[in-house]
Amino acid sequence: LQLEEEQAFYYLSAVSTATKMRNRGTALALLNFVLQKRSKPVYLFTLIPDFFKKAGFQIASPPHFRPK
Repeated sequence: LQLEEEQAFYYLSAVSTATKMRNRGTALALLNFVLQKRSKPVYLFTLIPDFFKKAGFQIASPPHFRPK
């Protein structure tokens, strides 16, 4: 999991698990654990929005920033 801190939010740039650990809820559990610790909004760009909806993400307008 890669989470980058910006001034007003966090940018989630990667979530990955080993192939043998997929479909066991590992990535979702890790993501939920990390999100509970954040004090600012978390944004991401994704090709699999259904996965992130399980963690409570919603489709939103992007903040004004350019990814690094």
